[in-house]
Formats: sequence, C-alpha cells, structure tokens
Amino acid sequence: MAGLPEYRERIVDAARSVGAPVTLVAQSLGGFSAPLACEHVAVDRLILVNAMIPQTGETAGEWWEAVGWQAEARASAERDGRPEPDVNDADTVFFHDLPPDLADVMRSDPEAGAEGPAVFTQPWPLAGWPDVPTTVLAGCGDRLFPLALQRRVARQRLDLGVEELPGGHLIALSQPVALAEAIALPCERGWSHSV
Repeated sequence: MAGLPEYRERIVDAARSVGAPVTLVAQSLGGFSAPLACEHVAVDRLILVNAMIPQTGETAGEWWEAVGWQAEARASAERDGRPEPDVNDADTVFFHDLPPDLADVMRSDPEAGAEGPAVFTQPWPLAGWPDVPTTVLAGCGDRLFPLALQRRVARQRLDLGVEELPGGHLIALSQPVALAEAIALPCERGWSHSV
C-alpha cells in the first residue's frame, strides 16, 4: 500500500510534467504529502484546503488526538444539532453539501477515496515546514475538520490565519468556483503568507 514516499513521488511526477514552478493544492490528508514534494520540484505556493497540518515526527494516525479532533468535532456537531461525529458516516460528514447527483456518484464506489493504512503510520519526516508561501483555506461547513479546529491548528503549527470559504470537507466538489477563485487570487487578497 502507498505511504508518504509514494504519495510524494506521485505529486513530484505530476508537477514535473507541468514543467514550470507550480502551485500545489493539498486537500485533507494531502497536508502530510504535499510539503514533502517541495524539496523536489519548484513550488511557487502551497495551498492547504481543509488540510491536516503535521508536525515533525507525527503520523497521520496520531494527528487526530494531537490536535484534539474529537472534542472539536463533538462541539461542532452539538452546535449544529447533529449526531456525534462518525468518520465512517460519509453522507453526514462528507456528502452533506454535494449536489445529489454527485453524492450518488460518490456513494457508488465507497472505496474510491479510501486510504491504505501505511500512510497513517509513517512519521512526517521534515524538520520543519518548507520555505514556501503557504495559504490555508477552510470550508465553513466542514464537518470532518470544523473551522474552529482548522483555525487553531493553522495558528499553532504555522502561525497562519485561515481564509474561510463556503462548503464542507469536499469543497472542490461542493463549491468549485469559490475554491478556484480563492486559489487564483490569494496574493491580491493579501492572505498568502510565507513561513
């Protein structure tokens, strides 16, 4: 099964096929792998979208407890009047704001987005965040990584603020125009930061 080195190589191969310096957009677990590619290809910007932000030596499996995910997810569910969070409840956590036809497509192959166990057990190997301008985007309706959690983790781990966008965890599917505009215009908005 693929782990962090394999994910990094897939990103590097894709970036090299473009040829020019690239903007890497890392969604969710991609926060663990995209920074690893920055040492191997020319990257102009790194944009995190509802992303996990790792620390040196931390595994993706450890991240959840380290950032206090359970308490934040429970508090968010209580505020919204939803049942206790369950990452296996795709309809409630992931598909709640997708167009119905797209949610049906996603439901038709429940293993399509599944990650293998290796990527959750490998320590994040970098000594620190890459020296690349980084922007953090978060969906205000993300039920997996609530906005309050994303704000706190971005501030604590990267000393960055968060740009709030409409949409849930799968924001590229639920709010593609808003996300594309945010990716295209961060420097004009003044919230792209270098760490």
